[in-house]
Amino acid sequence: DVEYGSNTVFDYFYDEQRNDIVRWETKINAYSPPMNLSSSGSTDQTLLLSTIMVETSETVRLLHYVRQLQEHGNPALFVGTSGTGKTAVLKSFLKSLPVQDYATAVINLNSYTDATTLRDIMQQYVDKRSGRNYGPPGGKKLVYFIDDLNMPYVDTYGTQSPIALIRQHMDYMLWYDTNESDPTKKKKIIHDCHYLAAMNNKAGSFTVNQRLMAHFATFCCSTPTRDQLVTIYRSILDGHLSNFTGEDLLLKEAKNITNATIDLLETMAKSPKFKPSSTKFHYSFTTRDVSNVFQGLVTSKPDTLSHLEFVRLWYHECTRVFGDRLVDQNDVDAFNNVLREQCKKHFADFDQEKLTSEPLLFGSFIHKDKAYTPVASYDELNKSLEAFLADHNENNAELPLVLFEMAMNHVVRIARIISSPKGHAFLIGVGGSGKQSLTRLASWICGYEVFQIQVTRLYSSADLLEDIKTLYMKAGVKGQGVTFMLTDSQIVDERWLVYINDLLSSGDIPSLFGEDEKDSIY
Repeated sequence: DVEYGSNTVFDYFYDEQRNDIVRWETKINAYSPPMNLSSSGSTDQTLLLSTIMVETSETVRLLHYVRQLQEHGNPALFVGTSGTGKTAVLKSFLKSLPVQDYATAVINLNSYTDATTLRDIMQQYVDKRSGRNYGPPGGKKLVYFIDDLNMPYVDTYGTQSPIALIRQHMDYMLWYDTNESDPTKKKKIIHDCHYLAAMNNKAGSFTVNQRLMAHFATFCCSTPTRDQLVTIYRSILDGHLSNFTGEDLLLKEAKNITNATIDLLETMAKSPKFKPSSTKFHYSFTTRDVSNVFQGLVTSKPDTLSHLEFVRLWYHECTRVFGDRLVDQNDVDAFNNVLREQCKKHFADFDQEKLTSEPLLFGSFIHKDKAYTPVASYDELNKSLEAFLADHNENNAELPLVLFEMAMNHVVRIARIISSPKGHAFLIGVGGSGKQSLTRLASWICGYEVFQIQVTRLYSSADLLEDIKTLYMKAGVKGQGVTFMLTDSQIVDERWLVYINDLLSSGDIPSLFGEDEKDSIY
């Protein structure tokens, strides 16, 4: 079994059908692309990497044990650092549960979540049965998935009140509703609820109530090995490229692209030059960055890119995902040297000058079919952007912009981020450097409306939530594309960041809409 790399007792399980002890690898299902593009690339849908699950021996093992525990109503807890796939594995498990028997609820905790807030969120998913008895509707079982279990604030006495509430429910199947005015109705007995949880051991409180932990079967989620990462990303890229002409040549490059990206991540993560510090606290490179690179690659459409252009697309995505985060020129130069070395190592057959030539920009607003294609020259880009700018100024308040080279680079970068699924941009620069103006132009190019809050002296959290409701009605109910632009000066209360974080991470802000408002939406 040398080819597997590992041969310990944990690599085997007892298979009831075969009546034999076999390796976990035998349970892995081959990855099949969830959506086949037609050869013309007619579908507008883009593959969303965050919804894809490529099975490895580690994920199969974890899912097997979670399923066994769940069948008997026992809770499971995944512990691991950022980017190890805790949430992805548990969400894929929740999707696999039969809809007729199970209801699911995903709840993200943060440092401002208290017991009252958590109880209100959890209570949304249960209905009254009789007297004090409550439970999920339709006689189903409800699975609560609590993400970031250890995030709540630790008070003076070492207690995390949401965790105390979860423990009380697990121990006694009840909680007390402080919103009820009638003392006889305060106690609510909650039936048919199970728990799954995930937490990052490098963030939040580093200890969790032992009496709660005693209920959970705890599993460690380790960072995927290099072989597993290659399997995951190679499978996704091969599935995407299977519709391209000249597929054989591109599939050979898929192997090189996957290896080059993982080599780049390892170099960035290990190099002392790119380590986080007090001024560069965002220099944190994880497997999520690899996912972002591949998200850009699967945005491409068949028959729109040559062989060289596809490798240039990879070079561009690495520059955007890793390079745009760097804060000074020395770091940018060091990164470019690292990336060029990877090109020479993995793409030695190509002309290196053509591969890395400027302008290195890709956009989906130049091609007639909105395909993600390279920008041929700055002159062509300037013509296209000037046309968009003139169109914008005819329909909106005038943007007095001069589109020099750096401004054009920024517009294309912003448009790339906000047009990609789950794309959010954090723009940093001195006042007057054009962050808002360029965002307005990029939003116009993508066909989005710009939404901003108007902060006054009396503007409060309630007003912010009302504005977010308006935003949700536009984007969620009417289906309009909206860019929500928020500046640092508009954040008057730090607590608002909790709502923004919920909006970015899951889109679900607890208790945003009342029950009567939900009825009118659905």
